[in-house]
Amino acid sequence: MKIKLITINFPKELYKDKFKQIALELTNRSQLDEGCISYVLNEEINGNKFIFIEEWENEELLQKHMEKQKNISKHYVI
Repeated sequence: MKIKLITINFPKELYKDKFKQIALELTNRSQLDEGCISYVLNEEINGNKFIFIEEWENEELLQKHMEKQKNISKHYVI
């Protein structure tokens, strides 16, 4: 069964540019993960809201992706 996730993030203004840089890198990597149907990052034009919209083939592949993301995110400190 396909799974769709929507996450909304509000980085502080001070960290907005760094957050966007990391988010774009993670988006590009995630799009290559097995089971990824769609992985899109949207940015609010006049604000600090970033919205990730993801679609995965199934829960097993999503969980595999989440484990990979945990390991990658340990390398980023804002």
